[in-house]
Amino acid sequence: MKNLHRRSFLRKTALAAIGAAGLPLYVQAHQSAQKDLPENLTILFQGDSITDAWRHKDRYYPNDAYGMGNGYVYQIVAHLLGNYPGKKLRCYNRGISGNKVHQLAERWEDDCLQLKPDILSILIGVNDFWHTLSHNYKGTVKTYNKDF
Repeated sequence: MKNLHRRSFLRKTALAAIGAAGLPLYVQAHQSAQKDLPENLTILFQGDSITDAWRHKDRYYPNDAYGMGNGYVYQIVAHLLGNYPGKKLRCYNRGISGNKVHQLAERWEDDCLQLKPDILSILIGVNDFWHTLSHNYKGTVKTYNKDF
């Protein structure tokens, strides 16, 4: 039993040492990214429910916390705005729960092109398959590829 505790201690100590050794590299990368991040970027998150995450669709202005939803978009935007306040970033969430790729294409002009994003994140596609199983959607892989 003593050897087990000793092994566990040694393993944890070794992992901590490796992590501590990598910390300066992490800090350096973070500082470099902060310097390299351009100012005045427009960042658009586009997609389905994973992107939407119960956002308030009437709060569509940039950087509005309620307009970011409660998911990954909110976390990314909070990180960016909190860590780079002087960069004048404009972040938007235009995800709509339940949407499929063809619906994204239908709203592309209003929800994307008018915003002229510098960075675009698209997370969509699960409904294109899932709705064939549960919502009588007749989409195919060919339809998905064409629409995407």
